[in-house]
Amino acid sequence: MKKLVLALMMCGLVGCGDGGKSTSEQNAEIAPSEPVVDHYYSMNDGYEYGYEQGLSNDSVNAGQVASTLIMFKYAGVKDGVYQVYTKNNMGAFDVLECTNPCQYLKEMIFYNGSHLKTERIKAVEGSIGWSVMADAINGKMEQFIAEKNNGAKSTVWFNEKTGLKFTSVDK
Repeated sequence: MKKLVLALMMCGLVGCGDGGKSTSEQNAEIAPSEPVVDHYYSMNDGYEYGYEQGLSNDSVNAGQVASTLIMFKYAGVKDGVYQVYTKNNMGAFDVLECTNPCQYLKEMIFYNGSHLKTERIKAVEGSIGWSVMADAINGKMEQFIAEKNNGAKSTVWFNEKTGLKFTSVDK
């Protein structure tokens, strides 16, 4: 579980003067060579958003050619705090929180309904944590809505003291 957490966390506009050139000449010069990024996730599947991990030298040497995706869900925003989470194959939830501007991430680990650990990590531009929070803060993710068998809908939120909490969504 620690490896997943470490892998998870470790893994513009430019102004220019016109110089007396025509508008078409200016546009030709400032056109980006790559498309402007609207969001940082690589794929979206319903309420889940996938972010690519970098490949380690060991993975490349073992013949891996493509990175796996870490899938996040957006829990929402409460009192200016944005929250996203992912669930690993062992059932542990890795929860990230941040405010705007996002300078430091709060990472909380939950397992079997219990809070295990909290860390604070610098939000380094380009990291997976930074990218996920940038998408959440910039409105690029849809809030996850859980639906029970009886049709009842609710949002989720994680708290160090109370664990995972479901809040009913009005129909």
